[in-house]
Amino acid sequence: LCRLMAAANEKNGGSSMYTTQSVKETRRDYVLRELTRLIISCEIKPGAAVSEQELADRLGVSRTPVREAMVELAKSRILETFPQRGCKISLIDYSLIQEAIFVRTILESAILDEVCAKVTEEDLQLLEKNLLLQNYYLENRMAMDLLESDNEFHMILFEIADKRQTFQLISNLSIHFDRLRLLGLSTIKDIKIVEDHRAILDAVKAGDAHRARQILEGHIGKRSQLNEAEIRQAHPDYFAPKEG
Repeated sequence: LCRLMAAANEKNGGSSMYTTQSVKETRRDYVLRELTRLIISCEIKPGAAVSEQELADRLGVSRTPVREAMVELAKSRILETFPQRGCKISLIDYSLIQEAIFVRTILESAILDEVCAKVTEEDLQLLEKNLLLQNYYLENRMAMDLLESDNEFHMILFEIADKRQTFQLISNLSIHFDRLRLLGLSTIKDIKIVEDHRAILDAVKAGDAHRARQILEGHIGKRSQLNEAEIRQAHPDYFAPKEG
């Protein structure tokens, strides 16, 4: 586990919060990743106004990569733009979260036959290492790191099925869901995240795609039924008004 933690810190520039630019990243990709993290973690709160110059100063870059990243995020509706008036972070909208859950459930369930058919011993070891990190982050209440390793677990499944681009498409939509998931990790104490992932991995090891699908659908479904009232009570200003 110590070696895994050291590798994770090295990957993240010595920090679990992903605040430095990787040598493999363009400035635009770095800003997109970091701005996404700031939004998901609510370091930039829902409803807050943002400016290109303030973000550029914060991240130590010019305004051009910031503008490019903001245009990309506006496509997923996590940023709202107003001509001549700038941008703000969108409030949490349950309709967008439900859409992300729908897409993710359909597509991830669909790949599990391929995962069970193609998985190698090396893949299984990678998933086991990921679960070790998840347990560490869960025990130490490192919510953002746990969310990142959770997403990585699912990304590995898509990679096993040779569907990395599909995972990227899901990720672009899931930013709304991820923001709620992180609030849930911080607010609700009894979410059995790592246990669900262990059960999925055990089903994959057994080659039981049907069982893996059942667990996965329940896993994502539980996330969609987080205690909305409790989260709203803790963060009432973060949510868009309910329709109707």
